[in-house]
Amino acid sequence: MEAIKNPAESEAAGDFGKSAAQTADRLAAAAHVRVDRAVELTKPAVERVATAAHETVTKVADVATHAAENLAAKADYFADAQTQLVEDCRVYLRDHPVKTLGLAALAGFLVSRLLRI
Repeated sequence: MEAIKNPAESEAAGDFGKSAAQTADRLAAAAHVRVDRAVELTKPAVERVATAAHETVTKVADVATHAAENLAAKADYFADAQTQLVEDCRVYLRDHPVKTLGLAALAGFLVSRLLRI
């Protein structure tokens, strides 16, 4: 690059450099102000979205907990019903042994007929 020999050109180049630096500083400061303003403007919306998301997660968790509790209660109910049914069958078998043997023979006959088809 060719060195500047003329003092007037050298001074002009220096002034141009200072002017460019000042312009860059002003633009940077203006950009910072705009970014800060954008953050201020979007902060309430982001907070509303975050709050809504938290509320939704809480509601989903509550529903899931309620469903799990209902499922556990139903599982206990069906376990008790199964136990009661087995006990009722035992009582019936003890009280009616001849009927039970007849029903078992009939069921075996029907199953063998169905399997032949």
